[in-house]
Amino acid sequence: MTLFAGFRCAYAHDLNEKIFVVCADSQETVDMPDGSSYRVARQKIKPRKCGNFEIAMGGSAQTGELLDACVDRIEERVAGFAGNSIPELKRFVSKELLDFGRKDAKLYSKKSRAVDCIVLARSLAGDVECWRTRAAQLVPVERKVLIGWNENLYEHVLDRLYSDVGPLLPPQQAVLLGMHILKLAEDTSNYVRGPVTVVVAHRGTIRELPSEKVKTFQERIDLFRAQVDSVLLSLADHTLRRGAYESKLDEFKATALQLRDDYVQDSAPKSVEEIMSRDDVIPDFPVGGVIYQLKVDGAPVVNENPADVAAWQKKIEFQKILGGAGPIRLTLHCKCAKSFEVESPNIQMVARREFECECGARNTATGIRMEDVRLKMAEDSAPRIVVTETDISL
Repeated sequence: MTLFAGFRCAYAHDLNEKIFVVCADSQETVDMPDGSSYRVARQKIKPRKCGNFEIAMGGSAQTGELLDACVDRIEERVAGFAGNSIPELKRFVSKELLDFGRKDAKLYSKKSRAVDCIVLARSLAGDVECWRTRAAQLVPVERKVLIGWNENLYEHVLDRLYSDVGPLLPPQQAVLLGMHILKLAEDTSNYVRGPVTVVVAHRGTIRELPSEKVKTFQERIDLFRAQVDSVLLSLADHTLRRGAYESKLDEFKATALQLRDDYVQDSAPKSVEEIMSRDDVIPDFPVGGVIYQLKVDGAPVVNENPADVAAWQKKIEFQKILGGAGPIRLTLHCKCAKSFEVESPNIQMVARREFECECGARNTATGIRMEDVRLKMAEDSAPRIVVTETDISL
């Protein structure tokens, strides 16, 4: 048996982009004819290129060989499928599941025929979807799903941390939640064991996270869970003296902040090449609010000062504007001491042009200052990735 935790996620500033995270353990329990059983480790879900699609499929069944046969069949048939859209794929896989149930699954007893799977799929056009199987039907994962060993035992934890209402989790928190659920299952079951596999799907690709990164996520969730557990009872105990209560809170805050800052520093890029190759789907850094300065001694300097970050973001935006980005808003300062705004597709379209103030004076857009121009499209949008400064001094 195994346990899968699947999540639909989103960035806070881009709710329309579909992102899916699937976490799975790697244990299989093999039953022997004499009634005994033993545990073996195996890869439970792995992305594969199948014709016009990328597929990552895994699941749970009473018989491991039946599950393998189901996954192998779907991957093989999709590889030869001529369709290229997600709706076409859904219909095709449903037909294959129905045919599999009518033929291959009937070779097994009724008790052993059930196969419950999760399917991540991405078309080469970029559309992505995640389904769970219900008989021969594919049901979209709208927020969360658990598949496998005694999932009902862990549903209440999942519902408490990821409710059916409210915003979707960001993908990095979905990974942490998956780690939390699987760790709980490992602590309370003989049928779930690591190491954990994490697969992330979005319009760019379906990929498995490196084992080192997964291990870091697991360490973080274990460590911070221990910190929360240590303070839980004290916070609920109103018989504590106020001074002791405040001390407990201060200790918890100091420890949590120190652990957080240590992780930020450890994940900081150590080279320009590492900055350029980082994938921001599951970011390693505080999103939109960090400057990394790389020095010749190889030690990165992490700067999270809001004023410094805002200044650097403005500098980057100004460089984009000078390069022709737009549309833009430009503030002009008239000789009458009044200021007014104009809009333009780009900065080249306003350079040396005259604009009339309400006082009637003509103003020329020359010597444009960084603080007087901004991208119109960026006014209401949050930054998606970190702001990175490379300052390598010789």
